[in-house]
Amino acid sequence: MLAEHVALSHLVSYRRGDALNLPFPDETFDVVWTQHVAMNIPDKATMYREVHRVLKPGGVLAIYDILAGPAGQVVFPVPWARLPETSFLVTPNQLCQLLEETGFEISSWEDTTAAAQEWFASLARNIQQSAFHRLAFTCSWDPISRSWPRTRGETLKRAA
Repeated sequence: MLAEHVALSHLVSYRRGDALNLPFPDETFDVVWTQHVAMNIPDKATMYREVHRVLKPGGVLAIYDILAGPAGQVVFPVPWARLPETSFLVTPNQLCQLLEETGFEISSWEDTTAAAQEWFASLARNIQQSAFHRLAFTCSWDPISRSWPRTRGETLKRAA
């Protein structure tokens, strides 16, 4: 839809595949970009070997992902996983080691933690300063029927 909106759909194709068995020949791409992918994949070594396989010599892997930090265990649910059984975060050091072991050379590394924290803090400040904070939604997921059986809006009062 976005490609059509900017009149670039003739330059784009979409394929659905398995990150552990990519449906492309060796040395197909100049660039592979993963964004919020690896945190749901337990076998990261296989995924990065597959990415390495489909990259042309001298190709670039760009990663934008959430990594484990020093603050301790994640409190679930999170945007990428409802339960710990589907979340597979690694530390920055573990990711670097995985990448080097699968044939990559790290040429650039940018930790955007501080920028992300400021973005969330700014979002929280904006919500507190607006009327948006007065409305909240309570949702309940039913894992048996795989549906959202109850959703209700609530008006909340801001604490003084």
